[in-house]
Amino acid sequence: MTAFFIVWYLGYVVLAAYLPDFMATKLWGEVNVGLVMGIGQFATTLIITGAYVRFARKHMDPEVEEIRREAIGDQR
Repeated sequence: MTAFFIVWYLGYVVLAAYLPDFMATKLWGEVNVGLVMGIGQFATTLIITGAYVRFARKHMDPEVEEIRREAIGDQR
């Protein structure tokens, strides 16, 4: 997932820098490729963040809680 996002982000930057005419291609009305890809950056960031939070809650948080209990004792 990380590799995909890095390629996606760098692709957006490279396209904006080297192919501005492509990024300015209108899709509908005043909405162009660059705008759609820019909004896509926000969307993928939110999706990846949500996936990480879900993963951390399910896999990492229980392990951290176990380590904490072993280190300080079960005080709850």
